[in-house]
Amino acid sequence: MAVEGPAGCGKRALARWLAARPGAAGLRLAPRTSAALEELAGRLAGPDGQRGRVPANLLHTASLVECAVQFEYARETFAGADLVVADRWLQTWEVYCGDIGEYAEWYLQIAAQVPPPDVLLYLRVSPRVAAARLARVLCRDEAALLRHTTALCARYDEVMSGVDCVVVDADPPAPAVLAHVAGVLREAGLAAPVTAE
Repeated sequence: MAVEGPAGCGKRALARWLAARPGAAGLRLAPRTSAALEELAGRLAGPDGQRGRVPANLLHTASLVECAVQFEYARETFAGADLVVADRWLQTWEVYCGDIGEYAEWYLQIAAQVPPPDVLLYLRVSPRVAAARLARVLCRDEAALLRHTTALCARYDEVMSGVDCVVVDADPPAPAVLAHVAGVLREAGLAAPVTAE
């Protein structure tokens, strides 16, 4: 199972809740790649001489490769779990990074090595709710964040419209979202943790 959605939708919290289920394993997809490239970006200059900017298609490609490697080397761990929960999926990099570039056909073959989730949840959140949540967590100006979340939510809607997924309204308070997801899990034949009231 994978959980997708823009920053502020609650995907990491939902993934932790799902992974808390007995027999479940949590998975953060490609966290090392993003961190390593961000660190390198501060030390390396791009062709334009600017530091701190990793080309988006490089980040997208590196994330796909790391994701495939994670599944390859964690195969035994995942085989022992009756539910593996990823806190994002391949669409994240399409939203944030765009096209994977010149060798797209080759990279799509790498992506095909990643087993597709049985259930892909898209936590669809309104830009205003996402901005308010992020402002609380990041202690930043909600109005400035709203401009960012408006563009991000629109891009997620565009990308996820072409994907087989279950859309979950992530605007309501957490207990309502958890109850909805528990229902989705039951329909898929999977047991869910007890929802918190």
